[in-house]
Amino acid sequence: MGVPAGWKSIDRAEALVLVQRVASLNPQIGTLVQTMAGNGSLIKLVTYDPHLIAGFATNANIVAQPSPGSSISSVVTLELPLLRQVLHPIGLKRTAIRVAGRPANEISFNARFNGPSGAALVDETQIYMIDKGMLYVLTLTTLPAQRTAYAATFAAIVKSLSFG
Repeated sequence: MGVPAGWKSIDRAEALVLVQRVASLNPQIGTLVQTMAGNGSLIKLVTYDPHLIAGFATNANIVAQPSPGSSISSVVTLELPLLRQVLHPIGLKRTAIRVAGRPANEISFNARFNGPSGAALVDETQIYMIDKGMLYVLTLTTLPAQRTAYAATFAAIVKSLSFG
């Protein structure tokens, strides 16, 4: 994945601290965070724009895990109930796309998260892809008011994805 110029990446240890801090403020995602932070952490990359807007850092991350199915459609169908239960998405949209020459699904929605300065509505796009038996999920997160401003950056991140 290409990291936008000026963005900062954090290592796995910092990412684990960050996701555990987010989970402490958002108990509904605690189980999900424990899974991501377990042995052989699923987190592969976390990068963010250091220019905060309303105290929020627009960010991107990739997690990877063994795929629970062989087709992206069946995997996303399995994942959606958990996403609905944990994140309570608002305005969820699912779109079949192609990324890095393979089928993918894009899930976009808004969700409420608690932060140090209170609750905030965030705009999230998740791209689900399978390669060699692994499920990769790219998550792009910003504030709803910044979605248009980050559209080109997010599109460039998705376009930069490749598998070795």
